[in-house]
Amino acid sequence: MRTSHPYIVDIFTTIVANISTELGYTVNYLYGHPVEIISQLQEMSKGTNKANRFPVVCLFQDFDEKLGAGQLTEVSLNIVIANLTDPKYVAPQRYAKNFKPYLYPIYDELLYQISNTFSVADMSMIEHTKTDRLFWGKSALYGNEGNTFSDFLDAIELTNLKLTLNQEQCQIF
Repeated sequence: MRTSHPYIVDIFTTIVANISTELGYTVNYLYGHPVEIISQLQEMSKGTNKANRFPVVCLFQDFDEKLGAGQLTEVSLNIVIANLTDPKYVAPQRYAKNFKPYLYPIYDELLYQISNTFSVADMSMIEHTKTDRLFWGKSALYGNEGNTFSDFLDAIELTNLKLTLNQEQCQIF
C-alpha cells in the first residue's frame, strides 16, 4: 500500500497559523535555506507591509528525515523565532521589550502546538536546545560581531529539535 510522505514544512505552516490564532497577532512563517530566508525578508521589506514581517518563525533547511520503523519519520530541526529590536538596547531592555512580551510567548505556544500535533504527552518532553540570541548576529570570540540578517533582531534559536511523526498523523494536513 502506498502512503503519502509527511511534508514537515506544511505541518509547521499549520502550527504557526495556530500560534497566531492563540496569541491574537500575526506570526509569520518562512522555511528554506538561511540565505533564502534572508532574501525573502529583504524582499518583504520593500513592500508596504515591511513592518509586518516580524515576529517570524523560520524553519531552516536542509534537515534529515529518518524514515523507516514502520510508519515513523524522525526529524531533527533548527528553528528561529525572531523579532525586530533596537540595536541600542542592552540586555534588560531586550528582555523587557522583546523576549518577555513576544519571543517567549511564541516559543511557549510553539512547543504547545508541537506537542498537540506530534502527540507528545507534555511540552517538556520535546527534546531541543534553546538559545536566547540578543542582537542575533555572527558569532565571534566575545559575542556577535555582525547581523546574521539585514535587520536588527532578537531571537530564540532552537537546535536539534527532535520530533517523531507517525504517518497517520499526516492525514490531517
